Amino acid sequence: MRIGGRLRLLAAVVSLVVLVGCGGSRAPHHRQMLTPQAALRETLQQAKAAHADESQIAILSKDEVTYADYESAMNRYFDCLRSSGYTVQIHGTKKEHGVTVLDYSLMSPPGQQVPSDLDSDPTWSCLTKYASFVDGYWSLYSPVAYAFEQRREKALAPALRSCLRDHQVDVPADASFVEMIALDGHLSMRTKFSCMMAIGYQDWQG
Repeated sequence: MRIGGRLRLLAAVVSLVVLVGCGGSRAPHHRQMLTPQAALRETLQQAKAAHADESQIAILSKDEVTYADYESAMNRYFDCLRSSGYTVQIHGTKKEHGVTVLDYSLMSPPGQQVPSDLDSDPTWSCLTKYASFVDGYWSLYSPVAYAFEQRREKALAPALRSCLRDHQVDVPADASFVEMIALDGHLSMRTKFSCMMAIGYQDWQG
C-alpha cells in the first residue's frame, strides 16, 4: 500500500474547506487559511483531544515543528506498525506540494484479515497515536507548506474564479481562495465536476 499525493490533496482540500464552515458563512476569521502559528495551536488541541502519544504533544507544544520532528514522529509510527507485523519500506524523501516528506510503502502481514473497524487497524491506530497530527501539521500548515499554498493560491485564484463562473456559480467579487474552494465543493457535489481538478490544483508545483 503506497501512501500517495492524492490522499494529501484530499486532506488539504478538506482542511481548507472546513475553515469556511457550513451554510455559506463568510465570517472574517473563516476567510483565509490558518497561519502556521494558529494552525499549530489548533493541531495541539486536536492531538490532546484524541489522546495522542505524549511524543506528539511534546512536538506540537514547541514554537516550531521541524523536519526532524516530523521524521521522528513518522519513525515511531513505523516502529508501531512493525511491532504489529507490518513491513515498512522507506524509499527516501520526496516533495509533495512544496514540502519534503518521507516516501514509504507498507505491506501487511501475510494472511491478515481486513480489520473490522479503524480502531483495530494498526495503520490507523498507530498513525493516530504517534504521527498523524505532526504529519498533518508539517504537510499542510508548516511555514514551508503555508508559503507554498500562498504561491499556489496567487497563481490559481483567477483560473478558479473563472471556472466557477463558467459553471454558473455565484462568486462574490471579494471571495477568498478558501471560500472558492468551498464553492467548488458544492459544485462538485451537484455536478460531479470539480474546478479544482480542472485548473490543475493537485499538479501545480510552482
